[in-house]
Amino acid sequence: MEPWDSESNAAGSTSIPEKPVDVTTRKVGLSREELEMYRNDPFWRNVRYFFFGLYWLAWLAMIGGAVAIVAVSGKIGSTTTVATTLSTSPLPTTSQ
Repeated sequence: MEPWDSESNAAGSTSIPEKPVDVTTRKVGLSREELEMYRNDPFWRNVRYFFFGLYWLAWLAMIGGAVAIVAVSGKIGSTTTVATTLSTSPLPTTSQ
């Protein structure tokens, strides 16, 4: 007998008695016919187009922002920093 087999439990102390469950179907949302009424309604069509455009505008803005961050950041390991480029004093030189 396998350990997960319900028949292997001789005492039957771990079995849970089954209760009848009342399953009722609740209607949630609109039916297909109700949705068809709003599908071609000019107001809801404009709302859908607005959010569709807003989604793609936000997506392109995020891609553009990522490209701008990479373009402005410069090379990794570059010795030129903002502090040295804004400094008015000349860099020290070593003379021998």
